[in-house]
Amino acid sequence: MRGCCGGEVYLYLVDLYRIGVDCLEAVCELRLTCL
Repeated sequence: MRGCCGGEVYLYLVDLYRIGVDCLEAVCELRLTCL
């Protein structure tokens, strides 16, 4: 499946999604501790 660009793009989007979720969780934790 290495020749399929769609698979690579999908994995890239999944990585971005995971990074975004981690950042959102970190921001929420900071806000809770600040409050």
